[in-house]
Amino acid sequence: MPNTSASRYWFVRIDGPKEYLSSRVMILSLECELMLAVFHTGESGENSHMHFICVTNKEIQKQSWDVKIKKQFDISKKSDYSSKIWDGKVVDEGAATYLFHESLDSPILCSKGVSEDELSGIKRIARTINIVIANAKEKAETKIPGKVLAKWKEAGKPEWDTTDIVTRVVHMAQAGECYLPKSDFQWKAYVEEVKLGMCETPDQLYTFIQRTVHRLA
Repeated sequence: MPNTSASRYWFVRIDGPKEYLSSRVMILSLECELMLAVFHTGESGENSHMHFICVTNKEIQKQSWDVKIKKQFDISKKSDYSSKIWDGKVVDEGAATYLFHESLDSPILCSKGVSEDELSGIKRIARTINIVIANAKEKAETKIPGKVLAKWKEAGKPEWDTTDIVTRVVHMAQAGECYLPKSDFQWKAYVEEVKLGMCETPDQLYTFIQRTVHRLA
C-alpha cells in the first residue's frame, strides 16, 4: 500500500557524483524553507552520496515526495535513495548531526535557513558522537564481530547471511584467530552484532530494527 503519511520535514540519502548532486539539490532547495545537504564518499571512497535534511514549503505525502526525489535526481534504482520523515530538530543528536558522521569537514552542498550558530552547534554535537563511535569501534575490532566485519569489508562488502557469518567465525577459529563462541546464545549475539555492523544506510538500519521487533514480538 502507498505510504500516505505527510510531512514538511525530511531526511534523505541519494547516491551519485558530487557535482550532479550539488546542482540538483540547489534546485530542490527552492521548494524548501530549510536545507542542509552534505556530501559523503563512504569508507572505501567508492560510494559517493549525499544526505540532507530539509523543511519543505508545504506538507507533502511521502509517496509524492519520493516521486519528486526520483524525478529531480533521475533515480532508477530503489537502492539509490532513501527518505524518512525527520523530527525537525536541527541542533540535536539525530539526522542533522549524522550529516557529519564521516567528517566535520565533509563538503556542504547546500545550506539554506541554517544559521552559523546552528551549524556550529550541529558540528559540536557531531564531534562528540564521532569520538564515542570511534572509541567503540576501536574496541570492537579486537572482538569476533569486529574481525568478521573487517573480513566482510576486505571482501568488498558482499551480501552475507547467517551461514556466511558462521562460516567466517569457524574459519577464524580453525586458524587460531579467535575462540569459538561458548554457547548458542553467544553465537546468536555475535551474528546479530555483525548484521548490525553491516547496516550502512538508514534503510538497512530500519530493516534490521523491524526484523528484530518482529522476532521479539
